[in-house]
Amino acid sequence: MPARSLYHAGMEAWIDSHCHLDFPELDAERATMVAAARAAGLSHLLIPGVAVVHFPRQARVADTYGFHCAYGLHPWYPHGPDDLDRLEDWLQHPGCVAVGECGLDKLRGPALEQQIALLEAQLELARQRELPVILHVVKAHEPLLRLLRRQPLPAGGVVHAFQGSAELARRYLALGLNLGIGAAFTRPNARRWQAVLARLPLEQLLLETDAPALRPAWVDQGPNRPDYLPAIAEALATLRQQPLADLLRQTRQTTLKCFPRLREQHGS
Repeated sequence: MPARSLYHAGMEAWIDSHCHLDFPELDAERATMVAAARAAGLSHLLIPGVAVVHFPRQARVADTYGFHCAYGLHPWYPHGPDDLDRLEDWLQHPGCVAVGECGLDKLRGPALEQQIALLEAQLELARQRELPVILHVVKAHEPLLRLLRRQPLPAGGVVHAFQGSAELARRYLALGLNLGIGAAFTRPNARRWQAVLARLPLEQLLLETDAPALRPAWVDQGPNRPDYLPAIAEALATLRQQPLADLLRQTRQTTLKCFPRLREQHGS
């Protein structure tokens, strides 16, 4: 499937809820990518944070293009002893809409106990500031769910790049969280995930690219791009056997509800 514009006059616009537009590997292509994304009908995208050292670059990119950021301490990256205090300062930035990307990963990063302690602190910051959370989780769903039951999130959030079972999805949804859906389902070997995704409640799904990572199956080379989002959405609508316009309308509404500070500027 080619990445093409599915946008028509009068349609509501797409939102990419998770795009690392600030990553240095996109420097040479960033302006072209943003122009292509807007031509494809994206009104906005959210840039998640991974480490304090990157936050100023995130803010510059977001300010340049009129986008928003989340700020968080990702488990893959090294963090200093003062980084939680610095994160708390960045959460007051006027362009901040969430805490994240943060979470647990059994395949990368420090010992799980260290990751849990760091995540607990970030969840507490989210509670104090009434911000939603963008959660990264790999092979660590049970400890994450235990932690979320101990530290409920009144402002909710999203489980980024979710690819779990229907039962696992039910448990996250019961906690008031949304599920971030990217291009992973387009892979030929993703039949089990496709079967789950076809049945998940649309009103709790967010669309994301995770660019520059996780490009769609029909893209052979180069980074993932935010302008691929409409084609990813079309593949999802086909999988779910529902009109693309319905998927656009509902995922946009869910994204704006999940991130109220986005809604303040981009309508209901």
